[in-house]
Amino acid sequence: MIAFLDFNRQCQVSIRQLDWRLTPGTVDANRVVLSIRFLGKKGMNPIAAVAVLMIALWGVTPLLGQTQPRIAPSADDPPSVSVVVYNAHLMPKVAEKLVGHRGQSTYRARAIGQRLAGVAVLGLCEVFDRGHRSQLIESLQETTGETYQMRQGPERSGRHLINGGLLFLSRYRIVASDEITYRHASRLLTHGPKSDGFAAKGALYCCVQLSDGLQLDCFLTHLESQNAEERSGQVQELCQFIEQHLHRDRIAVLLGDLNIDAGSEEHRDLLSRLQQTKGPGELESRRVVDPHQDTTQPTLLTESADATSVRLDYQLWLLPEGTSVTIATAGIDELADSEIREGTLSDHAAAAASVELTTER
Repeated sequence: MIAFLDFNRQCQVSIRQLDWRLTPGTVDANRVVLSIRFLGKKGMNPIAAVAVLMIALWGVTPLLGQTQPRIAPSADDPPSVSVVVYNAHLMPKVAEKLVGHRGQSTYRARAIGQRLAGVAVLGLCEVFDRGHRSQLIESLQETTGETYQMRQGPERSGRHLINGGLLFLSRYRIVASDEITYRHASRLLTHGPKSDGFAAKGALYCCVQLSDGLQLDCFLTHLESQNAEERSGQVQELCQFIEQHLHRDRIAVLLGDLNIDAGSEEHRDLLSRLQQTKGPGELESRRVVDPHQDTTQPTLLTESADATSVRLDYQLWLLPEGTSVTIATAGIDELADSEIREGTLSDHAAAAASVELTTER
């Protein structure tokens, strides 16, 4: 028995040496073959290598997304859900020098996963690179020992050079999802190489199963940064997308880097538009609750002393008639890290909240 346990420990050590890029919930057969060859180069014969992989995969299955995501055991208790929205600033490699404000992207991807571990619902922006995405998810799941379900996009298409950079992660089961790519965006001819039109900016929709009798509609977006008129067009597209997926009995939450400064006229117009969104059969406008409305702490972390920090990142709860939310905790976290020259893991801070949901229907 002792010999077997020692062999199993060696298997686990061997599996951690493998440089896999796995989407949670899948095991790529080609990578398994490559991994067997890798272990063979380490001096292990093929039969032993297969044994190593079988035992190691059995031991790390939860980290590869094979277990079922959790569902709260009962709808009788008021469900409480922790939510974070965060612009991770993990830029595509071709854009890091042009628009990047942080280096050490591989380190930051893993560190972000570790720091956000335990949060039930995560809405992340600017996670463009597949490698960074895999590193972040692997780190998140390794730290928690739990499975996260994922949706990412919108995918690159047509005139776009890169994807939309959105990454939605949930410890709860995702029962429905959709995405939209915005038609409105700044273009190269008018805004140069920093124009948003290079990316397939848009929105993701995910419905998560909080309990046997309660679902939450989640929307994640990253709006235009260069042109207010194009951003207004995106807000109109976003509201139409939201209305397509709202349910009259379900609470919804909008997450994202909206590139709209809190308290501005544009911010007030956004809230007014969101209040007017209605799902099929809804007669009353929705209430909009912002857990961070009283905070003066910015979410955009500026690099120069003479620049003005602003709040651009939001989680806005859209409440139909007969529902309410109680904000248990809410705060802004810069995710400071001494290993990063600039002092934080991103040029944005994370907007976090723990919310209790109540429905009378």
